Amino acid sequence: ILGIIATIALFVPIIAVYLIIIELAGNATDLAAIDQSYVYTLGFICLGAVGAFGVFLYASLLLSHIAAFNILYDIRIKLADNLSRLPMGYFTKTSTGEIKKVMSEDVERLEEFIAHHIPDVTSAIMFPLLLIIYLFIVDWRLALAALVPFPIAIAFQVIMFSSPAS
Repeated sequence: ILGIIATIALFVPIIAVYLIIIELAGNATDLAAIDQSYVYTLGFICLGAVGAFGVFLYASLLLSHIAAFNILYDIRIKLADNLSRLPMGYFTKTSTGEIKKVMSEDVERLEEFIAHHIPDVTSAIMFPLLLIIYLFIVDWRLALAALVPFPIAIAFQVIMFSSPAS
């Protein structure tokens, strides 16, 4: 949830800059007619949104790391509990290095996925969705024109990933 809020906060400056451009372009012939307080307000909203993005992203990553470490702790406790129930013959066939690798390195790989990939994937999905929704709000023709490359890009990726590596 914090990652989604951070993504929304990252999107706010785009809208604010768009509104600033509309204000400046609308009064390009008469610069005195530009509402400076409106432009300054939008500029401060941009700064505030960037600050909010930093705070929410930090909180998101902090909580995802805490969750990851708690999950890793629980997994290691359960692995140790399962190891204590294994027959002694298992330990004569399996090296201590292999057991240590599973308890340490293999479990540690989960931390990167939980702590980093989940917030990143959430943001990577939300930002384009917000952008497309906003493009449809601004101008549906512009949104459709922006969506044209997506099927083409997906087709190229499917072709690239399905072809055998040489």
